[in-house]
Amino acid sequence: MYISIALLNLVKDFEGFRSQPYLCPANKWTIGYGITIYNNGAKVTSSDNPITEEEATRYLAERLRDIKVTLNYTSKKVLHDEQLEAFTSFAYNLGIAYCVKSTVWKKCLKGEKITIYDFIQHCKYWKNGLLIVSEGLRRRRQKEYNLFVS
Repeated sequence: MYISIALLNLVKDFEGFRSQPYLCPANKWTIGYGITIYNNGAKVTSSDNPITEEEATRYLAERLRDIKVTLNYTSKKVLHDEQLEAFTSFAYNLGIAYCVKSTVWKKCLKGEKITIYDFIQHCKYWKNGLLIVSEGLRRRRQKEYNLFVS
């Protein structure tokens, strides 16, 4: 399944590149453009060797392709490619399980009108009892929505 340059660049822009393993905010070892599991199924660890941007792009493209195929199957192929790619970015960021349980996914599959608010509501999280709105996630959801309606 084809992954567009628009999707690849959207995810790369928001994830950022790191050649060395690091702990992400979810406390998972991560490398490249937000990769936590290599394409062979092995988890990223603190002792992994550095990777190049080319390797990271290849890992990312393969992971995005896997997510897109899964979402396409789950949606029973009712989504346009741009919609599917928007949800691929969404699922890469939040997880496939979260994506397919989300209100925005369910509304889309029912053929209901999707607004920017349907995406934006997924940029909040709880921290120390406070509801935080992440500006970075808000911008990402805006870009995903723009891809969704393109």
